[in-house]
Order: sequence, then C-alpha cells, then structure tokens
Amino acid sequence: MYIGSSIRLVQRIKNHVYMLSLRKHDNQKLQNAWNKYGAECFKFEIILNCKAEAVLDYERHFIAEFDSVVAGFNMSSEPNAPMKGIKHSPEAIEKIRESKRAMIRTPEMRAKISAALTGRKLSDQHKENIGSSCKGYQHTEETKQKMRSQSQKRDPEYYEKLRASLTGRAKSEEHKKKTGEATRKRSQNPEYLAKLSAAQKAAQTPESLAALAERNRIRMNDPAVRAKISAAMTGRKASPETKAKLSAAHKGKKLSEAQKLLLSEIAKARWARKKAK
Repeated sequence: MYIGSSIRLVQRIKNHVYMLSLRKHDNQKLQNAWNKYGAECFKFEIILNCKAEAVLDYERHFIAEFDSVVAGFNMSSEPNAPMKGIKHSPEAIEKIRESKRAMIRTPEMRAKISAALTGRKLSDQHKENIGSSCKGYQHTEETKQKMRSQSQKRDPEYYEKLRASLTGRAKSEEHKKKTGEATRKRSQNPEYLAKLSAAQKAAQTPESLAALAERNRIRMNDPAVRAKISAAMTGRKASPETKAKLSAAHKGKKLSEAQKLLLSEIAKARWARKKAK
C-alpha cells in the first residue's frame, strides 16, 4: 500500500503511472514492486475526499494508521519531506553525483524549462509547504565546510556568468518590497547577526580575502560600474538615524591588514583616475 494525496487527483495518478512505466519514479520501493509484479497488480483507490488545506494532515494520519512506511511503499511518515530520515549509502550518493555530472542541458532544453516556468506562480499552500519543510533544518559542520570549500574553488568565470545573468534583470515593486521586509526582519534578529558574523569570520582565509580584493579591483575599474554607483549615490542623504547607526557600528572597530590593503588600493586607484582627468 502507498498513501498519497493531491488537490489535482487525476493528474497526480497519471503522473505516478507515467513515471513508473518509464522506470524513473522517485519512490524506489514502489518502482521495484511495479517492475516485479507489473501494472496489472496495482490499482488506485480514493479513501477520502477533504478540503485542500487538510490534505497533508489526512495523508499523515493514514500513513500512520496503515503503517505504510514499514508495511507499504511510503518512504517517510512526513508528507512535506518524503526523504526525511533516509540516508543514502556512499555508493548511491556517488551514482547520483555521476548522473548529475553526465546530464547535459542543451540550449533547446534550457529554453523549454524556461518557457515552462515563466509566469508560473506558486499557491500560498505550496509556499507554506516549502517553508515548513525547511524550517528548523540545520546543516552539519561537515556539510558547511564542504559548501565553503566548493565556493572557494569557483573560478572568476563563474562569477562573471552569474553577474551577466543578473545584469538588467528588473524586479517588480512587490518583489522589492518583500525582499526589503525580509532583510529588515533578519537585520533585527541578534541570533541571525551573530551566526552571520561567525560564518563570515570562519570563511575569511588569506586566499579568499585576496580573491575578494582582486574581484573588487576589477569591478571598480569598470567605468560602467562606477557610473552606476555614482548615479545611485548622487543626491542621496543619510538620515540622522542612519548616521548614528553607522557611527555606532564602526566605533572601536579595527581593520585587518587585508582590509587596510584593500582600502589603500581603492584609494590609489581613485587618485590615479582623478589625475588622469
């Protein structure tokens, strides 16, 4: 027995059958049984109709009632996180990694994915499900270290591609408002600020600081970047409250040797540009 739920039931059943017939279903237990016994040994039944907001609660209830994780094909007792508590073997992890590396997305494939996602809006329920599945999750120190190592290995070309993909992208006023509100909430959370400070200090190796200084030098030597910064700052006045916050944040703060060197290089470059004019 496999317990599932959906607000688009017919489409969900068709998707199950389609992926099982291709032998590409995410649920390996269900896929193995389908391969072994054949499609004729499976049937889909509706055991309850309910309101959309109660779907996941009932799914969770019936998974527990029928014990379908142990005695059936469900991978997890938690509908929001079907892989929660499941650990892949090192061999399985390596297979997944290799399959991802071998995947080549052609321009045509990328265009199809883009067209399928353009204009797509997630429902409030969908957003809530995504948020609740990630809430409270914390990476282990080993995972964090792996993520830092991978980030430091990225070459300048990666960042150049990222910058090019974001340049000129217009954000809606609603998006800007939501981003601003989220940023303000985070900046007022002492726990978040402490974690951010600790993470930044841990990531500041001599190599990363040197790479950051080099990227900043390249960026500040770009006339287009300087023109944008100048246009954004022209006529801008900081409020007394902002000035007080800046003053308090810098009071007693000592610059590292790397930061002093970076500021010195920026000042030299600025002076050289003024002399050239």
